[in-house]
Amino acid sequence: MLAVACGLVFGIAQLLGGTSGDSDESAAPVASSPSATPTRPTPTRRPVVKEDTRPTKQPKKPRLPQPEGPCADSDVVITPTITNAHVNQPIKVVLWLTTQESEACTWEVTPESVFLTIGSEDGTLWSSQQCPEVVPPEAVVPRREQADKVILWWNGRESDPACTRYTPYVWFGSYTVTAVARGSVDPVETDFVLEDAVRPTVTVTPTPTETATRGPGEPESRG
Repeated sequence: MLAVACGLVFGIAQLLGGTSGDSDESAAPVASSPSATPTRPTPTRRPVVKEDTRPTKQPKKPRLPQPEGPCADSDVVITPTITNAHVNQPIKVVLWLTTQESEACTWEVTPESVFLTIGSEDGTLWSSQQCPEVVPPEAVVPRREQADKVILWWNGRESDPACTRYTPYVWFGSYTVTAVARGSVDPVETDFVLEDAVRPTVTVTPTPTETATRGPGEPESRG
């Protein structure tokens, strides 16, 4: 009986030991096959940057101050300018109007509110008081930082009390135009040059002369 029992114990131990060994071999890690195909990396897409073609916004111009009422006559400054002036031609005179104190105000340009003269070292040659119709009535808005303007035309002649059209033309040379507002004591003078008249360029085309031809046997004509 004892031998039978020992044999059973030994057989069971062999059975258990074999099972344990098989489990160790099956648990061993399996190396990766060298013939496995490597995976390709997914390409990274770069973001497309679009050029901004929208027009650049221009900075807004500052708003001009609005007039708060009529200008005081003594506050208005009139600066006259004459450019590109020639003898015997109408001459443009530009009056630039600004203020000394008021930010902005309204004013009426009339022959009674604006006094304009043109003269030389010898004295006054033309005056708006003698030719008031030259000054156009016009409403303006002078500002301290922004001038308003009025344009008038001088015929280039001297003036007389009746503002006739038969006075002589002012000859070329250097002159002074002076302007002042009614009630102001500070006239503004500006020098300008009156140039010689622009003469039109005349192109003379020579007239071709006819050449007389002689027939065969015809004697040459003698004058």
